[in-house]
Amino acid sequence: AISDRNPGVPATKAGARDAPRSRRSIFSLTLGDRFHRLALYIAMGWVALVAIGPLVEGAFREHRLNATGLVAPGQRCAVVVEVFAPDVFSDLAIHFVDWSPDPPGDAMGLWMPARVETTGPVALRDPAVTSRLGTDGSADLTLLATLANGRDAPATARLSGRIDGRDFATDVALGAGETREVALTPADLPALRLATPRLRWPWAYGEPHPYRLDLEVSVDGAASDAATLDVGVRQVTA
Repeated sequence: AISDRNPGVPATKAGARDAPRSRRSIFSLTLGDRFHRLALYIAMGWVALVAIGPLVEGAFREHRLNATGLVAPGQRCAVVVEVFAPDVFSDLAIHFVDWSPDPPGDAMGLWMPARVETTGPVALRDPAVTSRLGTDGSADLTLLATLANGRDAPATARLSGRIDGRDFATDVALGAGETREVALTPADLPALRLATPRLRWPWAYGEPHPYRLDLEVSVDGAASDAATLDVGVRQVTA
């Protein structure tokens, strides 16, 4: 028999490939009254989160769903994830052709563990740093980050950090429920300009020096979220 979903691949069990896969986990939270968010990283196809929200689509990406009010601190909680296979004719996903047989289950599943993130009213997501070297030997850093306001009211988030022994801070005004990407340069924060940077050289060319970057978001003077990452200063041109 030949599968009607992929004419070049023999079918296994009737309808087996189209059957969704479910994952279930039970956990408990011991924190106080805070905002709780659930982030999922899925492999292929679609994810439906029971009792949290509508169907979310997209493969090889992270889906974050706000679970505030659905998880109770101190009580056991259950998360059920249902994954559906992609359509080989219309969906953007890795498929298999006639000379490479499909794997069982169309490689559906979670590629990274589902996790619960707990933050204050404003979450700090996906911080990153890019660097550009100047002709005078200095380096200008650009700080990229996403700030997400979980409140149903406007909030002013104070984004502060420290790199190479230098402190910086700036305020970001967010609307109710707003998620905003910010890009900060030395024009905004002078501490992001390094006069004599230590470069992150490739292997066999020099020392791959890392800088430690500490970030924190606070709201109304209280810490809301934080992140720490290693930053390499270099610029590759061709």
